[in-house]
Amino acid sequence: MPSKQRHEYELKFKVGSDRTSIPAARKRLQEAGFVPGARAIETDYLPDTPDDVCKKAKMLLRFRQVEGTNARELLLTLKIRQADNGILHFHEYETDLYSPDPTIIATINNLLQSQVGLRLNESVVQAKTLDEVREAVKSLGLTKHRILLSKYRENFSLGDDNATIDYFPDGMGLYVEFESHSAVALHQSIKSAEFDASTSINTDYGDLLKLHKADLQGQEQRTALFSESDLTFLDDMIKGDK
Repeated sequence: MPSKQRHEYELKFKVGSDRTSIPAARKRLQEAGFVPGARAIETDYLPDTPDDVCKKAKMLLRFRQVEGTNARELLLTLKIRQADNGILHFHEYETDLYSPDPTIIATINNLLQSQVGLRLNESVVQAKTLDEVREAVKSLGLTKHRILLSKYRENFSLGDDNATIDYFPDGMGLYVEFESHSAVALHQSIKSAEFDASTSINTDYGDLLKLHKADLQGQEQRTALFSESDLTFLDDMIKGDK
């Protein structure tokens, strides 16, 4: 995956409570002209300090393990939240740690240093698994996770715009998320698939997880991972057998 830095505008819609709604969501996007792409299971890990220095600086430091049929990535992403006017709007810097872009890593480190006084060290940048990342960031004081969350994702594209079907464990549900380079293009993309923008959700998945698990406390409220039976079923989905 090429490294990137860009502005990102996104809105999402809840379209079901379980995985049985995936085929209908897929059909809806394809009928609107969206072209299907990769399918994968993604696990996001968002570390922070015990006093939430990244969150307070409106910065989201994320490590994402992607496991698909023909792809395996370990993505390092820094997202900086912008004023949004009802739309999630981030400036994003991203690179794959399996083939990292040193310019992107330097930019991420400069931003972290200037805003929260942290820099990613070599043990983080050279990590090869999410477990290695989780261990390595502890030495930086990033001992708390804001989110540890898995999802099954199907990617779709329409020109320069993207949409995803995202299914989550623990009853969190099924969503369609639209992403574009501008607010105008985002709304055009949403309209093309005949979604009603007034019913959209402008909350990120991490906050949706915490709302879903509001009766729990601490890290348990911030964690949702697939069971082995889920993973078996979803592996068949990735292969196209379901």
